[in-house]
Formats: sequence, C-alpha cells, structure tokens
Amino acid sequence: MSNLIKNQNKIAFFNIISTILLQGLTFFVAPYFSRVLGTANYGIVSVFNAWVQIISLVLGLRLSSAIALGKTEYPDEEQESFQASLIGLSIFSFLLFSPLILWLSVVYFQANFYYVCWMLVCSFGLHCVSFANNKFTYEFRADINFYMTSVLSIITIVFSIFLINWFADIDGYWGRIWGMAIPNFLMGCGICFYIYHKSNNLCNRKYWNFALPLTIPLILHGISGIIFHQSDRIMIKWLIGDSSAGIYSLSHMFSNAVFVVWTALNNTWVPLFFEKYKNNNLDSINEHTKYYLELFSVITIGFIFMSPEVFKIFASEEYWEGLRYIYWFSIGMFFVFLYGFPINFEIYHKKTKTIAMGSLLTAVINIVLNYILIQKLHILGGVISTVISYIIQFLYQHFASMKNNKNNVVYPFDLLTFLPNILLVISASLLLHFWGVDDTVGFRWFFVFFMIVWELYRIKVRKVIF
Repeated sequence: MSNLIKNQNKIAFFNIISTILLQGLTFFVAPYFSRVLGTANYGIVSVFNAWVQIISLVLGLRLSSAIALGKTEYPDEEQESFQASLIGLSIFSFLLFSPLILWLSVVYFQANFYYVCWMLVCSFGLHCVSFANNKFTYEFRADINFYMTSVLSIITIVFSIFLINWFADIDGYWGRIWGMAIPNFLMGCGICFYIYHKSNNLCNRKYWNFALPLTIPLILHGISGIIFHQSDRIMIKWLIGDSSAGIYSLSHMFSNAVFVVWTALNNTWVPLFFEKYKNNNLDSINEHTKYYLELFSVITIGFIFMSPEVFKIFASEEYWEGLRYIYWFSIGMFFVFLYGFPINFEIYHKKTKTIAMGSLLTAVINIVLNYILIQKLHILGGVISTVISYIIQFLYQHFASMKNNKNNVVYPFDLLTFLPNILLVISASLLLHFWGVDDTVGFRWFFVFFMIVWELYRIKVRKVIF
C-alpha cells in the first residue's frame, strides 16, 4: 500500500473516530439535557446556538474559509504568516463590532444584557475553534483536530452538567449557556496564542486584500445557511410555541448524526479532491466518488433503519413525536452530502459569489415555505420545507457548476451517477413510512448488520475507505 493511501486512511480514521466519539458523547448526554431543561428551555438554548453561529460568521468575517484558498495561493513558508494575519483581522473585527451589537440588542430590541454578552463570548470561541479545525484539516493533521475537539467537547458537557446542577435554583438554560460559552472562549484564546506564537504577523494588508473579497461572499453564504437551518425552529417557536420548537430541535439534532459523519468524511475528501483535481486526475476522482457514494448511502440507510429504537432511548416520551420526522430529515441530509460535491468544486475555483447566491436563494425559499407549511402542517411543515430546500440547494449548485464546462473547466460529477443512491435512500425512508416501525424491527436490524459487513469487505478489497 502506498504512503498516499496509508495517509488518506489515517486521516479518514481520525476523522471518523473523532465523529463517533463526539457524536456518541452528544447522544449520551442529550437525554439528560432534554429532560432536565424541558422542551421550553431546550428551545431557548437552541435559539441561543443559532444566534451564536450567526455572530461568529459575521464578526469572524468567515476567515476560516480562506485557509483552503490560501493553500492554493501562497507557498508553504508563508502559510503561518497568512493564518496569523487572518486571526488578527478577526480579533480586530470582534473588538470593534461587539460593543455595537451589545448596544443595539439592549437598547432597540430589549434583549437581556448578560444573555447578549455570553452570546458574544461564545461566538468568539466558536470562530477560533472553527479556524483551527480548518487549519489542521488542510495541513492533514487530523490527529490534532481529534484531540482538540475531543477535549473541548468533554469539558463542555461536564461543565454544563455541573453548572445546571450547581445553579438549579435559577433558569436551567443559563447553566447550559455558561457551560458552552466559557470552554469555547478559553479554547479560542489558546488557539489565538498558539497561532501568534508561530508568527506574530497579525496585520498584513496583502493577505487581508486577498482574503476579504473571497470570504465576504461566504459570510452571506454562512448566514444564509444558518437562517436556512435555524429558521424552522425560530418560526415554529413563533407560530406554535417553545415546546414544539424543542421537539423539532431534538429531532433535527438526532438526525444531524448523519451530517456530522459527512463533515468528518468531507474533511478527508476535500484535500484529496483538491490534490487529484489539481493534477487533472479525473478518472481517479470518478472512481473515488463512486466509493464515497456507496459508503455514505450505507451510513444513511443504516441510520434510518436503526433510528426508531435508538431515538426512544435517546429521548424521553414527550419528544417521541419527533420520531416520524427523522425519516424526512435523513433524506435531506443525504442531499446535503451531495451538495458537498459542487460546493467543493466551486471553492477550488474561488467561485464564492456563486456559492453565496445559491445559499441566499435557498434561505429565502425555505422561509417562504416555512411560513406557508408550518401554519398548515405544524412541525411537519417545517420538516418538509427543509427537505425541499435541501434538494433545491443541491440542484442549484450542481447546475451552476456544470456551466463551468463552457469555460474549459471540467466539472467531474454527473447527476446520473448520484441518481441510484438517491433512490436507495428515499426507498429506505418510504419503507418505514408505509410499512411501519413495529413490523420491521427484525428485518431492519438484520439488514443493517448485513450492510455493515458487506461495506467492510468492500473497503478491505479496495484498500481505501473511499
């Protein structure tokens, strides 16, 4: 086995193990948080997280995305200076705009002063952690990412549980908010010192002038994505209530297990794809794409088939209404996976404006669908609007990428290649929807076991995970 294959498998191994560990921790403690907080407080924490993500993207100027672009623009000896300059720019942005956000929130929107403060603190930490994740991903240092995210996740969970119990006499959501904000902020400060220690070049206009025109459209892309993903629960909270938002949020978070696995695999796939595309190795890309589609289809179908029993262990009975939404979410998550193919292609070619326009269009469509369908179908309306929007998002970016073929730039992915896997995933969801859950337990779990054994054999034969 070549060193390249060994390195690829090592990176994939650390990314997958990291995902399993972190998602396992999340699944283990989620029943505790959902029970101790209740549906209303759980909904409040979910909305807090939505705003943290938005602020992190805006004030962080989406500079973490410039790391991949910088790898193709500057030689290796400039990378540390380039990254230090980006982190310096984001620190300046947070220091400049945080007081303005705090003032506007309190004076004009009557927001709780301390709530907004903790939101800003958590946002800064989240930005720095995301920056470090991208840095180590494109430096092929998945082991460091594994250790960093593992330590942060464990500390966040333990600290949250401690604070919720220690301050049991106040609103429970504060303990969870503090438990997330403080570790993320401290980790963020540590990351800043680490990057500064490598290079104290915190201000370089050459790097800023390169990064900002590319990342500013990605801010719109990121905000549109967050609005897309969070508008459902925000509008459900507005149109129905906190409890419904809590049920929706827990169901969506449970389904995000598929998304988290894709994130781990994508961190392995993107550097591999960039390298092969740079060398014009299109045949190899097509071959590995088929392996990737096969692997992720097995993961998604396995998740769909096991979800009924696992979700009932995962959540208390007051959340079980969310079980029937998981099948829909799983279809949507598979289209998120497919969406990664054109997005990675567009990032390589620095088509950030195309990415932003597609995300903005999808977010607007999702809000409109939410407003119409939530009033008619309640929580299910929000779920259906999400799935439809995921499909539109993928198709928009796919056909936008195909237009590059006219400019002597080859888009190496074909919609017909994706179609069999799309049909398999949809069929698995329809099976549970029409056949039912109780009548299929034995068949489902046996089939999952068979798929796992078959896929492991396939990996052994081809000697690469994908």
